[in-house]
Amino acid sequence: MVIKVSKYIKKKIKKSELKEIFKIANTIEDYLNQKEVNQRIQKSNVKGTDSQVIQKIIEEIAIPLGFKDEKKGLFKKYKDSGLRPDFYKKKG
Repeated sequence: MVIKVSKYIKKKIKKSELKEIFKIANTIEDYLNQKEVNQRIQKSNVKGTDSQVIQKIIEEIAIPLGFKDEKKGLFKKYKDSGLRPDFYKKKG
């Protein structure tokens, strides 16, 4: 199973920031496609498995890249203010 990063750009962003974002995305993609990592993901990605199992695998690359685990308060202006991403990194 090959994991591919999808890129969606909703608003204007500085080219330097976009370049850094794509670099990070490619680093994550490369890591997740390493044979051993990919096999662990496939083995864990079955019905009934807790999503935190795969989240822990992603955490191995996300945290060293500066991502924070389950950042709270990002959606406080929204109706469903309790939402939080698995990983968050401020751009720039």
